[in-house]
Amino acid sequence: NNLQHSVTKTYTPGTTVTVTYADESEEFLYWANSNGKIMSRNPEYSFTVVSAMNMEAVSIDENENQENLAFVEFISFYDQVMLAETYSANDTISFPDGPSRTGYFFVSWQYTEEQIQEMIRNGVKHIAVKPVYEKSGNNITLTVVYSNQIHAEEEYIANEGTSVKVTAKDVQGYEFSCWRDADGYLLSTSKSFYLLTTDGAVITAEFVPEAQEPFEQKPVIALSGVYGITTDGKNKIVFIVNRDVPQGYMVVEHGIIRSTDTMYGLEGATERMTLEGANIKKHQSIDNSLNSHYVLTLNVGASVNTVVYARGYLVVEDGSGSRTTLYSDKIYAVSFNDLK
Repeated sequence: NNLQHSVTKTYTPGTTVTVTYADESEEFLYWANSNGKIMSRNPEYSFTVVSAMNMEAVSIDENENQENLAFVEFISFYDQVMLAETYSANDTISFPDGPSRTGYFFVSWQYTEEQIQEMIRNGVKHIAVKPVYEKSGNNITLTVVYSNQIHAEEEYIANEGTSVKVTAKDVQGYEFSCWRDADGYLLSTSKSFYLLTTDGAVITAEFVPEAQEPFEQKPVIALSGVYGITTDGKNKIVFIVNRDVPQGYMVVEHGIIRSTDTMYGLEGATERMTLEGANIKKHQSIDNSLNSHYVLTLNVGASVNTVVYARGYLVVEDGSGSRTTLYSDKIYAVSFNDLK
């Protein structure tokens, strides 16, 4: 709850580090990164060092327990701490704006001010308030085309915010190669994969004649959607990144890196825009499953003409223990006004 002690240590990338919260005089809540993302609710947390990072242990001290105070925090659907404060039962509770969730409308926070104050009066010391949503009811359409028109195009319809499972049809005399987006960027080397994207997306199933070598299955991280929204008067850019990782690999870490540095809009940006790049901010997912997605909602406020550069990253480990850092072929370069 209050920063009592800090330690800085240097590790070689790839090192597995375990942090342990051992102060028995305080109630441990969770470990969070510098973006307020909850990484673990276990006092002992192990992770692999990929790049520079900050980790904070959040706890409630004994004094608060004795003074009839409560630690109240508002946590998004994606486990992002939106606001956290200590209150007494007589304090006015500050509520943050409702956090966005793809495919849903924000309705309210889980508890009202009166309910939170009543819980404090009843001795509750830690109150985590979650958002309440309703499904938007909107659908998206995804169109699948086949290279060289070897098969009729197909249309998938799904609820907004839901991953779509796409499967390439068998075509006589041809071998499946890979999936690409409308700009030709690689999405997946799996014949079937799950894709979270935006309405109107078009992807291509590429095939090669059977005599040729098809793509070997490999891990892929790909940006698959971006759009702008305004909620509660706040302008936001939403980035979607998908990963498709074959069996035999382990996902060590993945997410999105971003910057507003204009050098990432120049030639050679794919070489420069990495985890170690200048003026880079990292947003890490806590879901390390092989096939899924990550959504980053970025509040840009009044900076509606500022270009944001965003790229997906993925760190994987193969069966031999060798680790590789991959990046999306595509780099988004968009401002909020570009998306209106």
